Amino acid sequence: MNTTIRRKVCYISGPISSDPDYRSKFYAAEEKYIQKGFDVINPVRIDDETACDKTNWTCKDCIVRDLKIVLSAELDTVVMLPSWGKDSRGALAGFYLAVMVLGLDVYYEKGE
Repeated sequence: MNTTIRRKVCYISGPISSDPDYRSKFYAAEEKYIQKGFDVINPVRIDDETACDKTNWTCKDCIVRDLKIVLSAELDTVVMLPSWGKDSRGALAGFYLAVMVLGLDVYYEKGE
């Protein structure tokens, strides 16, 4: 009998284009949730590892890509970074998808 226990998976969501320090915030959240035992999907890491050239991407392209990740991954939780509701159309769209459509848990990170 296979009794493998699946680790919980979380996706980090928050403002990127409106926050010049977004990279450090996403990586800090990633480390925090790894330490809590989650497998973490960090869209900033995906950008970095795939050498995503955002000069050729529109905001819509990024939002669509990230929403596809939320839909296709076996997520348990979405982690919302500070200012997500007022400073990020993508995070807001991801929040509604995660909560209203998929019924995922949401963790809210506090601001500085």
